Amino acid sequence: MINSESDSERFEALSRELLNSGFTVRFEAHGASMSPCIRDGEIVHVTAVIVSKLRKGDIVLTKGHSGFRVHRLVFIDDDKNLFITRGDCGQQDDPPVRADQILGIVFAKELRLGTKIVTAKLNSFDGKLLQGAARVQYLASKLLRMVRRRRGNTSNLLGALVFAAALFAVPNSRAQVLVDTNPSTNTTADLTGPGTQTLTFNHTTSATANRALLVGVSMNVANSPTTAVTGVTYNGAALTLVGAHNDAGNTRRVEQWYLLNPASGTNLPIVVSVSVPSAATVGATAGATVFTDVDQTVPLG
Repeated sequence: MINSESDSERFEALSRELLNSGFTVRFEAHGASMSPCIRDGEIVHVTAVIVSKLRKGDIVLTKGHSGFRVHRLVFIDDDKNLFITRGDCGQQDDPPVRADQILGIVFAKELRLGTKIVTAKLNSFDGKLLQGAARVQYLASKLLRMVRRRRGNTSNLLGALVFAAALFAVPNSRAQVLVDTNPSTNTTADLTGPGTQTLTFNHTTSATANRALLVGVSMNVANSPTTAVTGVTYNGAALTLVGAHNDAGNTRRVEQWYLLNPASGTNLPIVVSVSVPSAATVGATAGATVFTDVDQTVPLG
């Protein structure tokens, strides 16, 4: 981010001036120390903050002897003017800093959803949904890159799936694996435990060759962190889990499931079973897309 000492000094001076004048500062974060909350190359937004209002868990921009850091506060002692940060992926605390070495607080970051760049506030509900959507888009695009063509070559897919507030599909593939002609489907619901709750929606699948159904589930598990999908069925046939991921704060969870050669037909039911252990409400979204001409023996790389 900062290439030289003179650049560092200019960045600090400009940032302080802008923040003290009530403006926000945005810049590209480098490194993986805050992944997955802030990933390498993401644009973060920083605003001024009254240091006495900072709390453990806030992500702050600091300037210490070793340079700039965007890390999370893990210890605060206002009386001793002592603040300690640590990266979410770090095993050790950073050197302590004083209040005057805290330039501001990170309140948002920029995300790419499909072809659009959106700003997601880190601590807002809507922002967390956007972050979950972006994460699922990343996982889906990674999964799509793993899908092989029938002839065994890696497919050059130019699509991504987002299972969050809505599911977006970009069926711009020029490879042999294609998105089914029927559109993706999705549903959203609030699930209240304890016990197993279900999301049910219908999907239409064409009678195309060598099909594979992918179902993604995105959940806000802040009120019940151990919530997980226990099973997914399509027209009564059980899907297989591809993988699952929780964010660093254990407040958002995404899962993907798949089924080879799903039955063709109109408005066939998809049932997602979710175990909510506590008497809490979990917001959940599920979506489905079918791909055609997928290798039925080794569908995933």
